[in-house]
Amino acid sequence: MALSDNIDAYYNFDETSGTNVNDEVGSNDGTHSAGVTVNQTGKIDKCILLAGESAPPVLDIPSDGYSTNWSFSLWIKKTSGGDGASKRILEGEGGSNPVFTFESTGATELTIYGGGGATQWDTGWVPTDGTWYHVVYVMDTAGTDTQYLYINGSESATQNNTRTHTGNNWIVGNNSSGTRTFSGNIDELGFWDRALTAAEASSLYNSGSGLAYPYSTNITLTPATLTLSTTQKEPIIKVLVSPLIINAGVGLLTPNIDTSELPSHIVVGTGGIGTRFINTEWPVVEGLIAGTTK
Repeated sequence: MALSDNIDAYYNFDETSGTNVNDEVGSNDGTHSAGVTVNQTGKIDKCILLAGESAPPVLDIPSDGYSTNWSFSLWIKKTSGGDGASKRILEGEGGSNPVFTFESTGATELTIYGGGGATQWDTGWVPTDGTWYHVVYVMDTAGTDTQYLYINGSESATQNNTRTHTGNNWIVGNNSSGTRTFSGNIDELGFWDRALTAAEASSLYNSGSGLAYPYSTNITLTPATLTLSTTQKEPIIKVLVSPLIINAGVGLLTPNIDTSELPSHIVVGTGGIGTRFINTEWPVVEGLIAGTTK
């Protein structure tokens, strides 16, 4: 399954002005108040900054609701102003919807409550100020109805419970009245109408570099060194590049190939290894050069 399968909405927060937040997947665009600062340096390109209680920011994004399996992913960087009780990352509008918040219980840990009567979940995760973290939440109703929290690509905590969302708007970085402001940066927020896997959480973290919708992966080929001893004409070197399965949740790809540095007598094509390059006059050397993902 590809990462883009069953993705509901995605917000890269790359806007440089205005109060609109674009949904890169569909039509669930959001709006924010003056307290949200756009055009900030993000984990990937730009992000938003929520600056605290002096100008309470409210960012509303629509939601279709989730009754069974669902997930979200985002990057956050908390500042020192984010300490204290009830600093929201996400809150579903309405008293019975999920709330993802930092609570002070000796340390400022991520706490999850609400959502169809589910019990409060003190996850035990305490972020360090000024550091980017990748957060994935998964509600998986298969088997034992388990919630998963992934931090920086690895499972951090689990709880057996069922948490639902009725379809009211999500409030990002605050509550609806603007009194529970998260202080810090938020970037690359996506919602899925399915349970992401552990492998997909790791792929989205991407060794700390992050991965942004639409989750494309480029392949770069560099020249191979090949020494031949032949009395015939200069050989044609044929490089066959098969479609690759990239271990980043993006499925089967025909790679984008950069041939700018290859000599003119090297012919690059795509297809199976069994494909033949027929030339009766010049010798042919066939080989597979593996590219690197970036």
